Amino acid sequence: MNSLQNPFLSPPPPSRQNRTSLKPRKTPKFTITCSVKPDPWTPSDGNSIKSKPYKRDPKKRLSDDDARRIINAKARYLSVLRRNQGSQAQTPKLIKRTPEQMVQFLKDDGDGHIYGKHVVAAIRVVRNLSTRVDGSYDMRQVMSSFVTKLTFREMCIVLKEQKGWRQVRDFFNWMKLQLCYRPSVIVYTIVLRIYGQVGKIKLAEQTFLEMLEADCEADEVACGTMLCAYARWGRHKPMISFYSAVQERGIVPSVSVFKFLISSLQKKSLHTEAIYLWRQMMDVKVAPTHFTYTVVICSFAKEGLVREAFETFYEMKKSGFTPEEVTYSLLITLSAKHGNQDEALPRNEISENHS
Repeated sequence: MNSLQNPFLSPPPPSRQNRTSLKPRKTPKFTITCSVKPDPWTPSDGNSIKSKPYKRDPKKRLSDDDARRIINAKARYLSVLRRNQGSQAQTPKLIKRTPEQMVQFLKDDGDGHIYGKHVVAAIRVVRNLSTRVDGSYDMRQVMSSFVTKLTFREMCIVLKEQKGWRQVRDFFNWMKLQLCYRPSVIVYTIVLRIYGQVGKIKLAEQTFLEMLEADCEADEVACGTMLCAYARWGRHKPMISFYSAVQERGIVPSVSVFKFLISSLQKKSLHTEAIYLWRQMMDVKVAPTHFTYTVVICSFAKEGLVREAFETFYEMKKSGFTPEEVTYSLLITLSAKHGNQDEALPRNEISENHS
């Protein structure tokens, strides 16, 4: 029995692991999670405004991955168009300004912050030539410091800001010698407008023919500028001839041009021509204004056309315009003169208007 008590044969003592395993275990903590999971695009904080892709590195690239590159390329393309004044040039949208901002805007324009100081300097240099005798200067020498510094658009600005027709003539001739110049109906319209304001009809006609020879198709603005120049200076016969040529080309002047032409003819007592332009205006479906209605009713009355005068009067009221007292008096006088007792509505309307 003693041999059986040999430590070799006796069972090994319990290890430390077994001792520790005998200690009571702590109660495990369970975390309860909701089974409803958010969509993979919603962040963990629940803010659905910020989104994240479904996969960090998707195998397929999205179609708008190059959006930033496309936007930048389009911005550069539009910038080039604005600089070169292409056929599809994009112009900035109109901005609403407060009176204080408008004062600052005009001040910056005077300081050369809008057009650039070199453009303002060119405008002043050309304007100062008005104090010198015509033919005593050479525009090439005067503008020698601005060669290759002005773009086509900036040269148009310098031309538009001139007030004397001689400076416009000389600067326009200098413009045509520059490398960046190209014939455009815009620059020709600027020259036509300034010539028409001072009564240089002959120069305006030569400029218009030069525009056509330069393969610049005349638009309604250029044709309207020539028509207004004829009307302003009483050249009514060439005005009617020019209008016939404009009509053959299919160009329709604006309502402001028609108003100016009809008013000019009516002031010179050319009522037949005024009525002719009025009917042409109605044929091309240009909406008349209150002023054109009043003028043409006067022309109908002066020509003794009672029916046409009253029809135009009723059409004027139907269009929402309120006739003036002069128009009522004119129609009453016309009715009494021609013995038209049926047309008594204007007299009744005048009495209602004064009551």
